Amino acid sequence: MSELVTALNRAYFYLQFRARTRWEMEQYLTKKAIHYGWKKETVDEALDSLREEGLVNDVSFIELYVEDRNRNKPKTEFVLQQELMRKGVDKELIHSYFSEHPQDQEPLAVQALQSKIRQWQHLPAEERFQKATAFLGRRGFSYTTIKKAVAQLKETK
Repeated sequence: MSELVTALNRAYFYLQFRARTRWEMEQYLTKKAIHYGWKKETVDEALDSLREEGLVNDVSFIELYVEDRNRNKPKTEFVLQQELMRKGVDKELIHSYFSEHPQDQEPLAVQALQSKIRQWQHLPAEERFQKATAFLGRRGFSYTTIKKAVAQLKETK
């Protein structure tokens, strides 16, 4: 079996678990190249092939990542940008995406709190507010947004 076929098989396996950025895939294939003794050209060819197939695309990765985070673990735009940069996505692509798709922070904060509010319902109001503030603060929300989200949840009860 040729090096390229082996590299692509490894890449397909790595993509089975979740979408990957070009940088993540390049890092993974480079480690495999060292292990298996592949040439640098093999890694480059595999990356080009994956990009042509549409399996490695940083723009679509940003969209998927932000959608997933907003659905499952809402965070602020700033925190999402930092996470995407750690995954090797180009700053320009990130800024371009968020300028075209601005995030409304208040609904995200309310959504994040809804998963925790049941755990805190037995606590006094002051302690509940402190826990909500700490929780949302760790996710990057501003104090103003936190106050609005807590007030909105109080109204719905």
